[in-house]
Amino acid sequence: MDFYEFAKFIVPYPVISVSTSKLFKKKIEIKIISKLLGHKDVSTAYDIYVHFIDNVEKRASKFKRKASGSTPC
Repeated sequence: MDFYEFAKFIVPYPVISVSTSKLFKKKIEIKIISKLLGHKDVSTAYDIYVHFIDNVEKRASKFKRKASGSTPC
């Protein structure tokens, strides 16, 4: 039994989801996050969290535009 399988018994899914989201916000590589979650394939983590990755990238882009004073075309 890997860590993820064990954690399912003691850690509710929302806690795992929030923790994983925090790792993405800190720009931890998806390969590392996937391994921590016990996924056999990186695409599993990507498929589950792709919406979060997209939101982080959009917010970062918006923040950069605000900081530079430019507006989107």
